[in-house]
Amino acid sequence: MFITLGIFGLLVLCAAAWAAEPLPEAVCRRIAFLGSSTTDGDTYPLLVRQAFADARLPVPLCRNAGVGGNTTAAIAARVERDVLPFAPTLVVLQTGANDPGAGVTPTVFAQGVGQIAARLQAAGIPLVLLTTSIRDARYTGQSELLVEYNAELPRIAAAYGCRVANAHALQEAARDAGVPVLDADGYHPSFAGHRLIARAILDAMGYPALPVPEKLTLAPLPGVVTPWRLCAADKPLPDVADEAARALHPGRGWKTLTLPERTALPNWWEDQERRRGFAVLLKTRVGAGKHYYGVAVLYESAAHTAWLNTGAGLQAVWLNGARVYRAAESRGWHAGRERIPISLTSGANTLVIDAVDNFFLSVTANNDW
Repeated sequence: MFITLGIFGLLVLCAAAWAAEPLPEAVCRRIAFLGSSTTDGDTYPLLVRQAFADARLPVPLCRNAGVGGNTTAAIAARVERDVLPFAPTLVVLQTGANDPGAGVTPTVFAQGVGQIAARLQAAGIPLVLLTTSIRDARYTGQSELLVEYNAELPRIAAAYGCRVANAHALQEAARDAGVPVLDADGYHPSFAGHRLIARAILDAMGYPALPVPEKLTLAPLPGVVTPWRLCAADKPLPDVADEAARALHPGRGWKTLTLPERTALPNWWEDQERRRGFAVLLKTRVGAGKHYYGVAVLYESAAHTAWLNTGAGLQAVWLNGARVYRAAESRGWHAGRERIPISLTSGANTLVIDAVDNFFLSVTANNDW
């Protein structure tokens, strides 16, 4: 067998055998999904969570920690900020997709993954290493490098006591059988591709009999703010002493937007996010613009502390005339990329936003959703 399979094949078999035991319920309670755009879009984490819900098993609290475009080094640099504060009981790592374009060698890739694994091991947090998704023929050179990256994962898993979820192999087999596992860009997984990622993760968690949902059951996320009054603009809303936000009052030409938007979208992923409460039709509903200003009012029966959750193209937020948020760096698309404590007063509370193209904003009683 050693001669036939080689070291990589043996390590994969060993990892699969070791992963056959289901992870205890306590380990599956709080899962952080750490990765790049495939994670940031939230599809496969939603599928994993729904698989538990559909089976009437304890449903894990899932936290998205994906940032589109991240290399392994960039992901490693975010562990302290984006993962550890959540106190996860399990981390699923999706990485490697952007490393080929950055010229990252397999050795450097392995060092980055090892850095993440070592930090989580020191924190006592189990880790599942997810192999990369496949690419189509337009990315032949990158595809070859991804295979080399994936070959490093069983060795890292053996060194740090991790499990390996081999989505790459499942996607290859499905593609060879004629299943369209990639979107039109030949780079990102289709919905079918995400279902295979979820399948690989559930298998690695020790739940091979747990079905992956054939479709997502979606509803607006907790605390989605609605309705909005919106207008298109050519430049960002200035925040000098917050006068601009205080003076912003919806008038003639402003459009009302109630979330979730009712118009279904042809793109499966954009429609997924629409149904969850993202504003994704600003150009259609409000008009052409480089920026969009919005105003909404929250009515509270008593003063209390809450959490402001950001996402998508949200650039800045003012609460009762004082700025409470401005995007300073790319933190991803996903809902709750930043979770900011705010103080709401009794009665009317006015929110003003500046966004580009799309946005997500919710207000929740806590940041653990």
